[in-house]
Order: sequence, then structure tokens, then C-alpha cells
Amino acid sequence: MAWACRLKLAAAVFVSCLFGTAGAMGQTLEIEVTPTQITLDDVATAVVRLTGPGRRGFPQPSVVCLNFAIEPLAPLGGRQTARGRQWRFLLVPVEAGSARVDAMLMHGAEALTASADIRVLRVLPGEPRRATVQDDVTGIRFVTADVDRQSVYIHEQVTYRFRYYFETWLPTGDSPQYGFPPFDGFSSKPAGQTPADESQRVRIDGRDFFVEEIDMALYPIVSGDLQIGQTRLVLPRIVGRGRDLLTETVDVSVVPLPTPAPPEFTGGVGEFAVTATRSDARGAVGEGSRFVVHIRGRGDLDTLTKLPSPASTDGDIYPGPVDTQHDVIDGRPGGARTFEFVFVPRSVGVAIVVVPSISTFSPEARQYVTTEPQRLRITAVSAPGASPASSARTSHRRLPGPLVGAGAVVLAFAGAIAWRVARRRRGLGGERPARPRGHAAARPSGTIEALSAVETGDGKRVCRDVDRLVRAYAAATLGVHATDVPMALREAVAPGTQAVADVLATCAEGLYAPSSPDAPAQTELIRRAKDAVGKMGGEPGMADRAE
Repeated sequence: MAWACRLKLAAAVFVSCLFGTAGAMGQTLEIEVTPTQITLDDVATAVVRLTGPGRRGFPQPSVVCLNFAIEPLAPLGGRQTARGRQWRFLLVPVEAGSARVDAMLMHGAEALTASADIRVLRVLPGEPRRATVQDDVTGIRFVTADVDRQSVYIHEQVTYRFRYYFETWLPTGDSPQYGFPPFDGFSSKPAGQTPADESQRVRIDGRDFFVEEIDMALYPIVSGDLQIGQTRLVLPRIVGRGRDLLTETVDVSVVPLPTPAPPEFTGGVGEFAVTATRSDARGAVGEGSRFVVHIRGRGDLDTLTKLPSPASTDGDIYPGPVDTQHDVIDGRPGGARTFEFVFVPRSVGVAIVVVPSISTFSPEARQYVTTEPQRLRITAVSAPGASPASSARTSHRRLPGPLVGAGAVVLAFAGAIAWRVARRRRGLGGERPARPRGHAAARPSGTIEALSAVETGDGKRVCRDVDRLVRAYAAATLGVHATDVPMALREAVAPGTQAVADVLATCAEGLYAPSSPDAPAQTELIRRAKDAVGKMGGEPGMADRAE
């Protein structure tokens, strides 16, 4: 574009020298630019006049200058005047500095040229940076800016409030334009806007004003003394000759967080609460069960950068997606950040997941706040279609040929040790250990009769009685202690072991669930328990006969 303008000017000079000047043809071309000194925020106009003997067929003149974007104004064919013809152009400055605006009009081989000087400044010398403007037509207008607190911690929220006061609406009906400063040293987010309302005018010094407010949530990212620049309100030229209104600068003192920070500090600065919840109360062995950790409250969610680290000795935990939802809480920006995890249990039973302590910094308390560890109970059941023995079994790999023999020796040695341990548990005579006294768990019929006598009502009591009876019978059948029944069920291949494992898992879930099972669920649990005992005892129809 700049080279094109220079070529046009060079061509004009060449044609002018070749064919003569406008004076030689009895016509002159003039250009007038007003004002002759402006700022980058203003505009100028140029009037090009053709004077002299009337001639027809002259086209629109061209106006060029490297410091301006230039647009012709209607009518494009110009207006006839008493002295000749004139055209108008709008000049929008794009670069500061001294400039020359050149006009050129060509008609066939004839060329007319004219030029005018103008100066573009960034700010007019001596221009008052006013926050108030007043005229007889639109009244008084002024702007203010402040913050809700002058001293804050790093990452603590500061609310920047810009207010525009005016007595009357603009004659054009348009709203003025706002220009916020860059907020150096802060991260910023819109925090709300309150438009002017006819019913909520403010009275100041005996005059009524409309008030329009825009709020910005600022979070300092560096410590030290920071300054928020001026906010600019751009008014149309009809008001106060187009003077912009500027607010005062605002100073904010930012202090660093106390040291040392606790090791569980997440980086969060604000008023947050931490909760851990299960999405799935039950999970199959080898499959996933979801739980989430919510951190919700007022403050900058982007500072919550450290991922919580739940732990469990009963399975494996894998981190999932992180979701952030912004909201306004108690009139201040905030929201919630949700960390999702997947827990994969290794064995049937009740698994414990521990969500460790999480620490955030509370500006209100002026100290670090640490939550208590939270424990989640997840009931692990057998995977659908899998036997109890296979629920804890990992995938086997085919051993290379040279290792088969060594493996056989190891298995034989391990079998001998297991046989000796079993004999020691059962006694030297090879008998099974004595069955528990006071229980009818010595035979399937006795346990089934005891289960039939369990009265429904209190769900947790029913779960506890069913668990005690079924566990005692399984312990006597498998030859292990009652506390070792879940492990023995995983290793056993006897009939009914999967059904017994599922019944015990249901009992555990009922004991630790927030609400106990209702009467139909209690009846179904007792029926399943009798059926499982009958299968383990080799008499699957005994439960039905007991009815």
C-alpha cells in the first residue's frame, strides 16, 4: 500500500511537469484538512475544491497519505459550488507523526495536484486527563474505578469496579464504548455487569444520575506493589467535543503466601470445601468402580493444580478426567473442580479407599486449611460369569519349554507344604477342626433352619445375622477361620462358593450403606443365603424343602 501511494505521487509529479500545472489551464485544485493537529483517537476531514472555469467530465479526485486510512464521503460525485466543485473525505489516523495529505485529480492528459500538512499525536500536549465532562445539552458525565480491597494475598480475588454516571441518555441512543487497561500482573475474568436503570438513579450533590457498573475479577499472579491502569470511556463527538473520560489509576499491594506451605497444599487460594463421594457403591473384581473428589467454593479454580492422591490396599486406583465448572457463590466468582478416579478391586469383599488430607489457603482465616482424610467403602463382588477362584486370578502366560520341568518341581514342593499345613490345621489324625459351638452351622439343614428363623425388620441386623450364619458354615466347610473365608472362597473350587461369596458381599454392602435394605430385599437376601448354603453342602434343593 505504501509503495502504491508513492507511485501515484510520482506519477502525478511526472504528469504535472509534462502537461503543465493547474494554473496554466486556468483551474486550481485546493485541499483543506481540519483540524491540523489530532490524536490517534480522533478523526479529521479533508475538503478538496476545484475552482476556475467550469469544465465537464472531471472524475473524483484521489487523496492519499501514509498516516491515514481515507474514505470518500457522499456524494461521491462531489457538490457544485459557486466557485467550482468540491469533494469531502474522512481521515482516520493509523500512525503518529507529521504527515502530508496529497490530492490529485486527473482528466485525460491533464493533472491537478494539491497538498496540506497535518500532525498526528498520541496525546495532545496539555490535554487534561479528566474523569468528568459537562455540556448544556447532555449534562454531567463522569467515571470512577476502585477495588474492594487494597491489600491481598497472591492469587486472592480482587474485584475491580468501573462505574459510569450520567444525567441523560446520549442523543444518538447508543451506549459509549469502554476500554479496560491490560491489568498487568493479574489474571482477569468478567464478574458481572449492571446496566443503568430508570428506577435506580443515584443522587449526588443535588443531581440525579444513572449508574452503569462493570465488575472484573482480578487474581494477582505476582507479589509486590501493582498498579491498575486507567479505564477509558469513549464518548461520541456530540458530547464534550468527543473527549474521552479516563478513570484514576488504582494501587494494589500483593503479599506472598506464608511459608512453609504444608505438603498436601493443592495450590488453591480461596474458601473451599472438599468432599469425596462414590459414583458406584459396588464394583466387580477386575473391573472399574468410579468415585470423585469435589473441591468447591469461592476463589480462582485455576490455582487448584495439584491432583489429589487417593490410596487403597484393596485394589488399584487410576486417575480420570478433571471437570471445572465456574459459578458465582455468595456474590463472588468461584465454582467446583471435580477429580474423577477409577478403583479396580482385587478381591471380593469390602474395599477401603482413603482420600488423604487436602490443604488450601484461606484468605479470610489468613492461614492454610487442611481437611481430614476421608474413607470410602466400596463392595467388591465377583465379575459376571466368573468363578470365585478366577475373580482374583491374573491372566496366565504359557511358559517356555525349558521352564516346564522346573515349574513342575516347584509346584510339587508347594503342594507338599500345603498338605502338611492342612494336616496341622486339621490335627494329626486328619480330622477337620471342631465346628463352632452354639451354631447350627455344622450341617446345611441346620444353617438353613437358622436362616429361616431370622426375622426381618432392621435391615442392618438382618445383614449381620445372615453374614454370621453363612460365614460360620463356610468356615466349617472349608476348614478355615471365619475371618479367612473371603480368601478361601477365592481359592476354592467347591460348588456354591461363588453364591456364598456374593451373599457375603451383599451383607457387607448392607452393613455399610447409608440406608439399610427394605423388607423385600431382606427376604430376598435370606432366600439367596439358604440357596448358597444348600449348594455348598451338595444339596441344592434343601432350601426349597425347608420352606
